[in-house]
Amino acid sequence: MDRQQKQNREPTECQEMEHQEDKSYMPGTVCFSQTPIVRFRPKAVSGEPCPHEVGERYHLSYKMGIGGCRLIKDILCTHGFQEVEATSTNFNVLWTGPLQKLSLIANLSSFQQINHFPKSNALGHKDQLYQNLQKLKKKHSNHSFDFLPESYVLPGQYREFCKALLKDRGIWITKPVSSCEGRGINLIKNPPKMMGKDKILFSKYISNPLLIDGLKFDLRLYVLVTCYDPLIIYLYKVCN
Repeated sequence: MDRQQKQNREPTECQEMEHQEDKSYMPGTVCFSQTPIVRFRPKAVSGEPCPHEVGERYHLSYKMGIGGCRLIKDILCTHGFQEVEATSTNFNVLWTGPLQKLSLIANLSSFQQINHFPKSNALGHKDQLYQNLQKLKKKHSNHSFDFLPESYVLPGQYREFCKALLKDRGIWITKPVSSCEGRGINLIKNPPKMMGKDKILFSKYISNPLLIDGLKFDLRLYVLVTCYDPLIIYLYKVCN
């Protein structure tokens, strides 16, 4: 049975599925008025069998692009998804890296999902994140963004940074714009004499940060954004 036939299933089957305790659906496969979803179970990670093989039931498939990992493949396979060739256009899920052509996303069908929004990689680059927040600050009010420390992206803003450093001889923190796990972070009091081509974010260091037992800490909120218009955000709730 092809995908188009699946979209034309009788309403009685949809109603039966709706009353199941564990609802699992995929866009384009069933005839609900609300947005259909697939609910992935954590049992897939532990190797236990999942209670509903929704992928096999509706012949769902996925394609792995650049940036795909074994864990994602294992989860999809456990839920009955079949992997297709890299050249195939017949898939339900495309899992790939953030750098995607807009034409690829624009040509997706209603039953196809991708794991990245266009330009979402700007959230992971410190220079682009800061510059976008600065634009919001100008558009709205300074009070809404008073948590942002004074920052400069070098080497492009080297002169501006040197002027700011002369006014305030305090401590500044430097971070590579696309690094992670604390790599390349330094504290300085004097401007660097030489700058390479790589971009580095220089921010005013908070003199009295909040500490736990004398140590700095991270407070992280894990969110999932499924739509921008309208904006739909899911916040992960940590259970103690």
